[in-house]
Amino acid sequence: MDSSPLWLAFAVARLVAPHLLQPPLSLELAATPNNELFVSELQNTLDKNQYNWMRQEVKLSSVMGEAKSLKQELESVQQVPD
Repeated sequence: MDSSPLWLAFAVARLVAPHLLQPPLSLELAATPNNELFVSELQNTLDKNQYNWMRQEVKLSSVMGEAKSLKQELESVQQVPD
């Protein structure tokens, strides 16, 4: 049995939170009998994440445009003499 700090940390983490320690993807692929289903699920997840990312980009772009417009409006109001 190895007594290195890394091994000890791994052992403690495995006891405390085993769900956080996932096997490497290559091990999961080797252990998965139906790799096509696994790849399909990964692709669906990627597609959903990409769609959500695109929606967030559109929202951010809209907010940035509104902020730019408000800044220009503020600058024009500040230039008007009292």
